[in-house]
Amino acid sequence: MDERLGHLVRDQGEEIWVSLREARGEQHVELRVYERQSAAKAELAPGKERVSVPVSLLPALVKALSQAQETLVHRGLIYVPPTPKVTHMERGQTMPLGMEDRPKLQAARQHPRVPLNVRGECRQLDKKDFWPGKPVVGEVLNVSAGGAQVCLPQRFPRFSQVELFMVVDGTVFRGRAEVAGADASVHSGTAGGQFRHSLRWVSLEGPARDVLTKIVTARTPQRVESMV
Repeated sequence: MDERLGHLVRDQGEEIWVSLREARGEQHVELRVYERQSAAKAELAPGKERVSVPVSLLPALVKALSQAQETLVHRGLIYVPPTPKVTHMERGQTMPLGMEDRPKLQAARQHPRVPLNVRGECRQLDKKDFWPGKPVVGEVLNVSAGGAQVCLPQRFPRFSQVELFMVVDGTVFRGRAEVAGADASVHSGTAGGQFRHSLRWVSLEGPARDVLTKIVTARTPQRVESMV
């Protein structure tokens, strides 16, 4: 009997399942594509694409994938958040903390973010003529004068340019941005997005910049000065 170990979303119609199954008397780890037959049906059916390796080769496969990931990160094709350092200590053990080990205060953002959580559409722009592609619907998590965070069911390449369209309080916004990073962690939003994208504004026309300024101003908490 197959045991499902995990899965990841490849796009709106396909998922990749990681399963443990027995083949010819030996345990295998299988990666298989599961397809959604129609938008109306939520269940997935196994597709033809699959890779199966004996469990004894899993460490070697993970090592090979880690090397591939390092190569892609070095080339700027993907972004992987740094792993926080964790120090394991036995009971009663002490560790001196020098000045270099103390966490530094994070500098304030140049452009403070304001939460939105509204529906948005992203179109990847062609590298040559910047003609927009098909719209990908997701959720705009927050915006600032410098960029935005958008959760989408499809991951756009880092450094690619996209056009973001959204309607906030009855006002239309459309602007061009560069993908500064794409987080692979799953995010459950109202629009069902899975990949959180960090966008940096590249080109904002006058009307778009005015709309963005109004959005940020309207949602920025007003400071109340205390009277002495």
